[in-house]
Amino acid sequence: MRKIEIDDNFFNKKLVIPKSLNNLNKIFMDNNFELFIVGGYIRDCILNIKNEDIDICSSATPDKLEEMLKGTEFLFTIVNKRLGTYKIYTRSGECSFEYTCFRSEKYDYGHSPSSVQFVEEIAVDAQRRDFTVDCIYYSLKTRQCFDPCGGIQDCQHRTLRIINDKVFDSDGLRILRMLRLAYTKDLKIDEDTYKRAEKQKFLLSEISHERVAKEIRGILSFNETNNRIPKSKYISSLQLIQDIINLQLLQYIFLDLPKYIDLEQYYELVEINPNLYDLAENKLGYALIYFLVTSIEDLTKTEIPAEFYFDILGVRGLMFPKNTVIKYRIVVDALVTLDKMIDKSLFINYVQLFYGFLDEIIQCRALLTNGEKDETLARLVTTERMMLANGIPRYYGDLNLNAEDIMNKWQDLPRNQIGQLLDCALIIATRTRRNEKEFLLSELGKLIKKGGKSRDDN
Repeated sequence: MRKIEIDDNFFNKKLVIPKSLNNLNKIFMDNNFELFIVGGYIRDCILNIKNEDIDICSSATPDKLEEMLKGTEFLFTIVNKRLGTYKIYTRSGECSFEYTCFRSEKYDYGHSPSSVQFVEEIAVDAQRRDFTVDCIYYSLKTRQCFDPCGGIQDCQHRTLRIINDKVFDSDGLRILRMLRLAYTKDLKIDEDTYKRAEKQKFLLSEISHERVAKEIRGILSFNETNNRIPKSKYISSLQLIQDIINLQLLQYIFLDLPKYIDLEQYYELVEINPNLYDLAENKLGYALIYFLVTSIEDLTKTEIPAEFYFDILGVRGLMFPKNTVIKYRIVVDALVTLDKMIDKSLFINYVQLFYGFLDEIIQCRALLTNGEKDETLARLVTTERMMLANGIPRYYGDLNLNAEDIMNKWQDLPRNQIGQLLDCALIIATRTRRNEKEFLLSELGKLIKKGGKSRDDN
């Protein structure tokens, strides 16, 4: 990959410093403190990635910081006074900055430091950080960079490297952060860093599952909230899934996965499907779960039960809300079923079952086929076009019928049945290709009458 060139004026030309931050810097300078920007804002400036979150630091201790900001245009919130971390923001709320005092840390056990000492030297503060690319300090006083760990050079070569061999010791979650940074920032993980993560992955067992799940959700949702960086030879959805498998991290992400397969055997036998290579954009989550489902079914020769999705995606997995779990199950089940479908006469009826998720199915299928001609994909696209051309509703809002119409028609109907009847109306409209209000109400009336008759017979 082409090296990023940096000259003496690089940061002065590219780094955007908000006016409020310059005002804050003046307060620090008036009190004989040098204020620095550090971390992701500097890293992303070099990598040419947009970032609006600014972390700042100095040798000003918590008590001194609070004293300096009294009576100024700035307010603050204490995040963790013991660690010297604050959120500083303008009174208007227009800008905010994460502040940390220079400090050294000592760890006895776990990811919280047993002792913290505030210091004055950047070189000491740098040793508590994790990756070299996040260890670049930019002085707002001198407009110069301080790079004690070689982060600028690693940014230039798009390399992700830990600053020392003790990085993962203090917090095993940094292993997942390593994968997140590599994927979202298009960085190649240094070989020694990768080996160190592989050796110390057991530290993830000491991290709360909530923190692990949050980190993984951050990776999977990256493309839903950000513009994906250009495709790289280093990081893709395939590489990310490959890293999760190679580092043997699944048991820390999905606590109930061992219920479905012997993970030691799984790690030995599983092979990554190369067709997943282009399954990026915001379909990475589907790719990971699709891969788990198909590979486990291939190895165990049994179908995945419905509860698998709640075990893997619910409170013992990625901690998604119930409606998200259901969506994942529908999309992934559809992809798996389409792979196995032999009787094509059932195709239209099957597509109708997940019409509301057809966009996701088509996008995933297109990426899985990797640009090759695919009969199933062609039939999906044709079916969707036909349904749209015929005005077949996909969502509640597409129906020429709403909850109020149902309540006006059947005033004694329990409210908890309204949603069920709207679901039935969608199915009726899809199968009959008719969306007139009176027709749908008539068909729903037949269902209600039939349901009442069944109860009377019982």
